[in-house]
Amino acid sequence: MKGQRRHLDVLIRMLAKTGGIRRRYRADRCSTNVSRDLERAIQKATIQKSGFETQKPGFLKKPGFLQPGFAKPPHSPAAFTLVELLVTITIMSIIAATVLFASAQATQSARRSATRTKINVINSLLMERWNSYTTRRVPLSFSGPNLPKPTNIQTAALRLNAIRSLMIMDMPDRWSEVILLDTVDNKPPWAPINGFKQGIPMPNGEILKRTALSSSYLRHYCNLKTKDLNVIRRYQGAECLYMIIMFGTADGEARSLFRESDIGDVDGDGAPEFIDAWGIPISYVRWPFGFASQSEIITADIYNHDPFDPFRINPTNNGYGSRLLPLIFSAGPDGLYDLVTDSPAGFIYPSSRMPDASGGVYVVDPYADVLEEAVGMADEYDTDNDGRGQNGDGDENWHDNIHNHLKDEK
Repeated sequence: MKGQRRHLDVLIRMLAKTGGIRRRYRADRCSTNVSRDLERAIQKATIQKSGFETQKPGFLKKPGFLQPGFAKPPHSPAAFTLVELLVTITIMSIIAATVLFASAQATQSARRSATRTKINVINSLLMERWNSYTTRRVPLSFSGPNLPKPTNIQTAALRLNAIRSLMIMDMPDRWSEVILLDTVDNKPPWAPINGFKQGIPMPNGEILKRTALSSSYLRHYCNLKTKDLNVIRRYQGAECLYMIIMFGTADGEARSLFRESDIGDVDGDGAPEFIDAWGIPISYVRWPFGFASQSEIITADIYNHDPFDPFRINPTNNGYGSRLLPLIFSAGPDGLYDLVTDSPAGFIYPSSRMPDASGGVYVVDPYADVLEEAVGMADEYDTDNDGRGQNGDGDENWHDNIHNHLKDEK
């Protein structure tokens, strides 16, 4: 009994230190009362230390249901397991990838739309000048040294040749036409200006003099800043397009229709170009005979004859003699044109004779093959991406080009 009392005193002292219980037990109490009081003291000390109140044996009330006077348990910070973190990161990565993909698609769509709009504006201005040649007066007498008394069909052929020659002068798509049917190699920009041709010989012996617009193009050509002939020829179609629009349309006020961001000088040769939404020059081909298979506005058939040739000097045969319209095109998202626009040596439109229809008169031939492989101008033909029809790799990058020959994009 003495050992039990000694043990009880030790327990009460320990509980008094931890739970603040007063020493109120006496050693002479019976063992039953001591055991009951001891159990209650232990429960009270436990509750004060943990913050939980016993409801029934083996059960604890939630902290929100504690009786007044009992302290709430300290808040335990929330934590994630490694698996939960990995799952969260994976979900966030998927969402981010989806958003980035949608954003990239929206950006590409906006760029295509902006480029298409710009091409439509350029096309409208260019077609005003193009259509003017239907009723354009030709500064020729037709009776020249070679044809003192031309027949009616010869006169019609002479007029057709003169109209096409005027289009070469006023709507060139290469520098060789600015210098009047000579190659850039023979007449580079630094050549003396008085050494350039001042007109185009006509079949009747007369000279079709250089127009005022063509003279302004020649001055522009002579002011190029580079002596690298490859650079001069690389974007020549785009640079000629810029000159035509700025110098020859909208009474010289076309500049007000474009923003600063619409114009650039990508190759740094001093000749500006219209640039698409990807920063690549928008190029141009006046007579895109080889593009008929991809065009929705020109067809190579007998019912779509050239309106500048009402007497059918060019007979309609396998597309020859059909109506042609200028092609204005962007390289698209990949930045590669992949269309034939020149030959390695520098293409110049030849004059061809149609004995049965032209009375033996030579006429400028817009349907001529650009390459020896019988490839027409602007054909969907794999090229070296400088448009010279060589060293192709079969990638067909022309598929994503944006141009003015699609009805649904007008």
